[in-house]
Amino acid sequence: MRARALILMTGLALSAGSVVQPIAVADPTAPPTTSLFTSVNPVRVLDTREGTSGPVGPGATITLDLSSRLPATATAVVLNITGTGPTASTFVIVHPSGIARPDTTNLSLAAGETRASLATTALHADRRLALFNNTGSVHLVADLTGYYATDTGSKYRTVPPIRILDTRSDGGPVGPDSSRSVDLSAKVPAGATAVAFNLTGTNPTAWTFVTAWPHGTARPWTSNLNLITAGQTSPNLVVLAVGADRGVDLYNYAGGVDLIVDLVGYYGADADSVFNPVDPRRDMDTRTGQGLAHPATPGPLTPNGYRTYQVLSAFADTNTVVFNLTGTGTTAAMTFISVFQAGGGGPATSNLNLVAGQTATNLVMSPVKSELLLYNQAGKTHLIGDVAGYFTRTCAGVRGCAYAWGANTRGQLGDGSADERRSTPKPVPNLPGVVAVASGKEETLALRDNGTVFAWGTSVVVPGGTSPVPVQVPGLSSVVKISAGYRNGLALKSDGTVWAWGDGSYGQIGDGVDYGAGAQPIPTRVSGLTDVVAVAAGWGTQYAVRSDGTVWAWGDNSHGQLGNGTTCPTGNPGACASNVPVQVSGLTDVVEVSEDGYALKSDGTIWTWGGNTAGVLGIGNDSYGYSAVVPARVPGLTGVAKINGSDHNRYALKSDGTVWAWGDNLHGQLGNGTTGGSASSPVQVALLTDARSIASGEADNGYAVTSDGSVWSWGWNPHGQLGIPTTTGQSAVPVQVLGLTGVTQVTGYFHGAIALIPHAR
Repeated sequence: MRARALILMTGLALSAGSVVQPIAVADPTAPPTTSLFTSVNPVRVLDTREGTSGPVGPGATITLDLSSRLPATATAVVLNITGTGPTASTFVIVHPSGIARPDTTNLSLAAGETRASLATTALHADRRLALFNNTGSVHLVADLTGYYATDTGSKYRTVPPIRILDTRSDGGPVGPDSSRSVDLSAKVPAGATAVAFNLTGTNPTAWTFVTAWPHGTARPWTSNLNLITAGQTSPNLVVLAVGADRGVDLYNYAGGVDLIVDLVGYYGADADSVFNPVDPRRDMDTRTGQGLAHPATPGPLTPNGYRTYQVLSAFADTNTVVFNLTGTGTTAAMTFISVFQAGGGGPATSNLNLVAGQTATNLVMSPVKSELLLYNQAGKTHLIGDVAGYFTRTCAGVRGCAYAWGANTRGQLGDGSADERRSTPKPVPNLPGVVAVASGKEETLALRDNGTVFAWGTSVVVPGGTSPVPVQVPGLSSVVKISAGYRNGLALKSDGTVWAWGDGSYGQIGDGVDYGAGAQPIPTRVSGLTDVVAVAAGWGTQYAVRSDGTVWAWGDNSHGQLGNGTTCPTGNPGACASNVPVQVSGLTDVVEVSEDGYALKSDGTIWTWGGNTAGVLGIGNDSYGYSAVVPARVPGLTGVAKINGSDHNRYALKSDGTVWAWGDNLHGQLGNGTTGGSASSPVQVALLTDARSIASGEADNGYAVTSDGSVWSWGWNPHGQLGIPTTTGQSAVPVQVLGLTGVTQVTGYFHGAIALIPHAR
């Protein structure tokens, strides 16, 4: 990914014919290899006890070639690695063949121990893994349970760890040569393809192994847990396909053993995240202080103590981190370690069980925002974290997805987060099939391909008036176009009728009802309008274009926004408002209308009316108090293909791909390299020559989508609305919004924006 352009200006003037050259800043992340998961029936792919290879010696490495079992698109593999018969205490490292051996650990073993640990490991193009043994000799066994690939598979959804089974209180231990079924149908949705759970065995009465496999299928000759001493407790993460009934089976070989199952996530239906594998790397070590916060000093976890792991996520919107957790130097006779998301409360589950002096490793898949809490139950214990990858929300595999960035004080980002602002675009989850987006001041709308509309942010149609996640707008179906204004929403149905909701203080509902200072929370049909082909909601006035090219307006008229030649008595703006549509004077052949009096005709000319704040009429008149009560043509602009505007700015996209702007320029929202003042006539936005879509932020920003599907922004940035890795300054020329490709539409709200990616990427 090339470096992105970022210019923060305070007053650079352009001479005729000059070109603004962007100042490059490094892209803060490499592009992730977003991958989906495919489970396979557990199968043994390595056993050094068979054949002639023999055990892996001290400091030796063996190679496991998986190219015949995995597709060329595979990016990571999930293997259960078992070590048995070690002649000395040792550790095993699994990593992609061909890279330098990392300073990480996948499996820790004491002399004579048999132990298993799940490994999720990145793959390179040759699909070969290197397995290194540190000390002594040891036999290694590998059982394949699944892989990640870029082209096919299932997404993942993390869940707060929840205990599903504990035979100590439910049914008693699993006996010799016996199985226990675990029904997950109440915990994962229909259509789930696989699950991730921590499996713990405890209180074995004999040497045994435990096998997990999908219910309703033949039990494979593999293992997930090995217990070799009476009373031993040992955990291992399991990633496994589920049976058709969403069940898994657990088999115990000998004696009796108690089994505990803690669900941490699932793949398939309703999942929202893809995996981003990384080459193994050490991310946290309490012995050195690496990766620690609050405090960031070295030291073990104390009895009933916590340490904070500051996860160094490589990608935006990480919601789950996958890492090998190693505990060592335990001083208590017995302890357990729990990992959980900071601020989320501790789960009644565990990830690692240790006895005095033991070193053990277990793979962890934990929900995370930026920090994890590590809890130690007894004694003192050092912990080490080696990262294998991250899950991030994405539009991959979704037929239409919205990304949001900027201010979030009213939930405008739509992902349920409590962030006040965000400079990195992230998906709006659980909202597939989006075909159009629209934003007002603090309300955002999304139109889905089934004709329904969803709203989030501040809106009268959501419970309580504010929602940080999308909520379906009641009573709407067969919608084909949407628009959002200051406190209002509009929907155009396939039958040509228009439906409105929100503030009614100036007649914006358009149904002939006087709402006073009240609002209408239920979409209501606008009176008298049929054969409508386009709509636009403004700051107090609404607009519609009929199939005959005429424009109709209703609502506020304090500055002539109705465009029908009427004026308002001084000090009484409500006296000339209209609660039913009236025809805008003199306009025909209109194909598009934007908020507050701004229309595009089929001949490529633009016509404006209403107030003239900062010269937004574009007619060369910069008088703040001037109003146009009938439409006037914006001189000098021809060949216009699209328009968009807000209270303080207007933008026009010409058919040659150039973008033109006029109005306020306090923070560089004209995009021509200058800041301050205003423009009452159109000026060209710098650097853009192949734009395909444009939008105006509701305060001091402009946006454009170019032919390659990238998004560009300019103007103010205190809330991250430029979509670059900072929340300061401003840009007087377009800069590229990071991390977005395949975009077809962008819409701006008050200090933020929403982009639409209409297909899988």
